[in-house]
Amino acid sequence: MRTGGQHGGDLSTPTLARARLLTVVWLVSSVLSVVLLPLVGVAREDVTLLRVTGVVGVAALFAAQLLVMWSAVTPWASASLHRRAQGVFVAATIASLPMVAPVAVDRWATWAWLGASVVGTAPLLWRWSTTAVVAGAVTATSVVVALVLGGDWTTYAGITLGFGAGLALLNSAPVWLWELLVRADATQQAGARAAAARERNRFGRDVHDVLGHDLTVIALKAELAARTVASDPATSARESEEVRALAQAALGRIRGALAAERHADLAGELAETARVLATAGVRSEVDAQPLPLSPPAVDVLSMVLKEATTNVLRHSDAQWCRIALDADEGRVRLTVHNDRPGPDGSAAGSGLTGLRERLAAVGGELVVRREPDSFLLCATVSVDHG
Repeated sequence: MRTGGQHGGDLSTPTLARARLLTVVWLVSSVLSVVLLPLVGVAREDVTLLRVTGVVGVAALFAAQLLVMWSAVTPWASASLHRRAQGVFVAATIASLPMVAPVAVDRWATWAWLGASVVGTAPLLWRWSTTAVVAGAVTATSVVVALVLGGDWTTYAGITLGFGAGLALLNSAPVWLWELLVRADATQQAGARAAAARERNRFGRDVHDVLGHDLTVIALKAELAARTVASDPATSARESEEVRALAQAALGRIRGALAAERHADLAGELAETARVLATAGVRSEVDAQPLPLSPPAVDVLSMVLKEATTNVLRHSDAQWCRIALDADEGRVRLTVHNDRPGPDGSAAGSGLTGLRERLAAVGGELVVRREPDSFLLCATVSVDHG
């Protein structure tokens, strides 16, 4: 059921980490409840040697099952590690036969309960078709154990197959849900990477459009100046001066392009933020009034918006986010409010410290309010700077 290399190897959101922990607790609890039942047979066994081998066999199989559970909730581990988990589990199951099967065979279906645990663990390792084969083989083995050692074969078969099938269904449900979460998280990360790549490509095209022609002309004129420096110094000097003028003009244009990038229409920045949040699976609401803002104000508010969006995506487990831009009592205000905030440290990072300094430079301020179920970031600048 598990294959390696499906995820990057980190739990990128608190939800994913909690889901993994809950899945592990579920699996351990359900398997442990069945593994403890063979110990009832161990307690009823009078022969000390059989008691010892019974405890060792049950403990070894449970340890192998713990490894299988870890494998089931760690899809980013290598395929070889998953194969090792399968091998250890199979080996522990085979080894349990001589150690556990003879224990209290006439008073308790000891190995039958262990066989049920094996059947219940099988879906964590194999597809359902293979699990059905494993269930049939383990049930047949349980029947043989009963016939050879003098137990009731119908009881053995019923326990192994009946309880084993129920445990298999019980164990497969949380792992299936866990896999859906992992795939959804991977899809969100891929979408975010694609959006970033598109933005890089767009900016690269913009720079090419701004500089491509100017650099071509500069290269041609520089070549002409170099060729005529000896034969026609006046022409060479004139071309050199034109190269200087073109270079200055190109530098001005690239600075203008970068400034335009920084001071872009804030409404466009807000729309792009909404798209990024949607890609990450966060419901967003944007309420922005059209306000005339100076380039420095747009610059710093855009940085606040980007930093706030980064905090929502990286330091919270938000399901919704509300962004508002308005003016009130001589102040332009940008508010970002989301639910399910991250740890306390997410509100005091160096990014927010830098934003406070930049806002102060344009007469603004930053207010951060963290509550148990929400996180609010509010940046204001004076209308004079707008």
